[in-house]
Amino acid sequence: MSPPKKGLEITKNEVKVQFKAGLTETFDADDLGNSLLSGFGIVLEAQGTLDLGLRINATPVVRFIPWAGPVLLSLDKSGLATIYALFETTMGAKYTFNLETEFPKPAASGATTTRSDDAPRVGLLGGLQHNKEVKLILRLAGGLQIEAGGGLFQGSALFQLGAPSGTPDVDGVFFTVNPNPTNSPPLITKVEGAFSFILRAAINLWATKIEKQWKWDIARFILDRQSEPYFELTPIDLTYTVLTAGKALQERFAPGGPALIDRFFEAGSFNLDDGAKPWLVYTGVDPASGDMILYAARREGPGWAQPVRLASAASILSVGSAQLDDGSTVIVWSEIAQADRGNPYPASSLKFTSSNGNGTSWIAPETITNRNEAMFQIKLASTGSGAVLTYLSTDEGPMGERQSLH
Repeated sequence: MSPPKKGLEITKNEVKVQFKAGLTETFDADDLGNSLLSGFGIVLEAQGTLDLGLRINATPVVRFIPWAGPVLLSLDKSGLATIYALFETTMGAKYTFNLETEFPKPAASGATTTRSDDAPRVGLLGGLQHNKEVKLILRLAGGLQIEAGGGLFQGSALFQLGAPSGTPDVDGVFFTVNPNPTNSPPLITKVEGAFSFILRAAINLWATKIEKQWKWDIARFILDRQSEPYFELTPIDLTYTVLTAGKALQERFAPGGPALIDRFFEAGSFNLDDGAKPWLVYTGVDPASGDMILYAARREGPGWAQPVRLASAASILSVGSAQLDDGSTVIVWSEIAQADRGNPYPASSLKFTSSNGNGTSWIAPETITNRNEAMFQIKLASTGSGAVLTYLSTDEGPMGERQSLH
């Protein structure tokens, strides 16, 4: 059976800011065919986007979908699958500044020159030219998402107005803004994008998400005030994604910023104990080795101390911690070996470590138990001189219905 559906759920709320800089060089040939540097340029790009995603209970409207509606409604009512309406949008802007320097070309051998008031004035490095371009970005997508196996399997179908396939660096339809709309209207001089159909399939494992996307551009278009409109039909574009610690961005512990931990791994885990100087225990990633890392950072006064690295494993499912009366801290976690990272029915190990009274040293990790099933949702509570540990386990996969409480 599938879990109860939420009426409205925000699936994505992400701000992205990118900066790029590059150098260009231009060469001309002299009379002997040698290449001479005739100019160089500097290109600066800045882009900011806001990605939003909403998932809405589609049960009231799914029956109105032609042909497939009755089947989807039966699956939804029986609990074999859950049906959602999916909406996604991206909004942003891109600014490009290009500064070019051109060196004066030498006169040809034997040629004569005549002074002209219209001749370009050049400086020590040559003549400078610059241009700037502003583009607005917009992506709109909507469709249905189907979940089965309690969320273990996901499938989505969407229609999208956005970037063409094969352009991973483009986030949506580009609207080129006129730099001087008052004297030379209109405000938008060029529109570039595509109308596409997207299919997605995903499997959600314990610490891994495998997703594949098929994208078909029904039509590409370029609407330019300076030329005729352009439309093109294109073939399917396939995208295959595996989310693991090795492919994730390195997290950043930034207690002075708006987020305590930036780029926190989607499949990560964390716990905050209730001690006088609480420890935040969390998992990070090591993109080089592909492992997950266990860290602990202590709250001291108004701020946080730098995190301490305690252990590493192919995948860490859950963490828990508790402070004892003598000031020491006990931390327990469950982990999966490398061989079971992509296995929905893995074996797992429960391990622990503890600190001294002031938290300046930790013992080497020790194993509590090994089981041929996944152990997760670790809870740890202090009894004063010791700690009580509870956790769940299952051999039915990430969304299994049968679980045991230990």
